[in-house]
Amino acid sequence: RMLLERPDGDWCFRLHNDRVYYMSVDQLKVATSIPRDNLVCVGTCFGKFTKTGKFRLHITCLDHVAKFATHKVWLKPNAEQ
Repeated sequence: RMLLERPDGDWCFRLHNDRVYYMSVDQLKVATSIPRDNLVCVGTCFGKFTKTGKFRLHITCLDHVAKFATHKVWLKPNAEQ
């Protein structure tokens, strides 16, 4: 809820090609004018669904999720590759 109702505007999650993207509603309105076949990505990729249906977070979402985390996790440099 904190990710969706921010003071700088409304934000949303969208599913595109088994990947979940986090974007502002303004970006979403602009992206609807582009055909889905021509659209590569919009917003920040939060993660993707695997072939077995599990959801895996991407490292690109850590900046957004870290603000609300109660515990910190440290990544080793080789885990960032």
